[in-house]
Amino acid sequence: MAGTTWKGVKVVAIRNFDPLENNDSFLTQEQLKDAPNVQNQMFFRKGQCFEILTKSVMCWWLYVRCPSSRKEGFIPSVCVIPLREGLQGETLHFLVNGGEVLASMVNQHHNCNFFPKTPSQADLHAKEMAESIRKPCPERKANLFSRLTFWWLNKLIITGFKRPLQDSDLWPLDENNTADHIVPKLQREWEKELKKCRS
Repeated sequence: MAGTTWKGVKVVAIRNFDPLENNDSFLTQEQLKDAPNVQNQMFFRKGQCFEILTKSVMCWWLYVRCPSSRKEGFIPSVCVIPLREGLQGETLHFLVNGGEVLASMVNQHHNCNFFPKTPSQADLHAKEMAESIRKPCPERKANLFSRLTFWWLNKLIITGFKRPLQDSDLWPLDENNTADHIVPKLQREWEKELKKCRS
């Protein structure tokens, strides 16, 4: 988009990167040709967040700052995904701890030509369409007796007995059972337990 600026946009690493290692397996010759000096490149791990310091993205390398260490340097754009503004702390914490980047977390307002691994809205729509085709989980409509005895699972168990289960046999996860919802809560409780052990 014309007139948009990349300065201040946060990106999250989707893979590890070490400038001293051979990176030919995921960087193309064009990307390696544009590479800055190795001393100016930054080492990082999957899930690490950065802030872009330049107004525009004109090549495969981004000049960024790591908010936690305040270090600045170049990173390859193919190893990161731009995040949308206003992500809550729990979501960032989820990403830093290796959570999957969803299309809803991605900054879709910028031209992402230099971010080829970015999940698009089309990817999100295709996933939503596939989920909508699935039958709803019968647990939602099960009565108390059925829930207590897991009777609502019988149809799935019988199908699994007759033939190997396929992905299409399963129900979509309820929003409360997704990793996006559960992992941040688990992380908070885990950190509370760690604090108890340290004190």
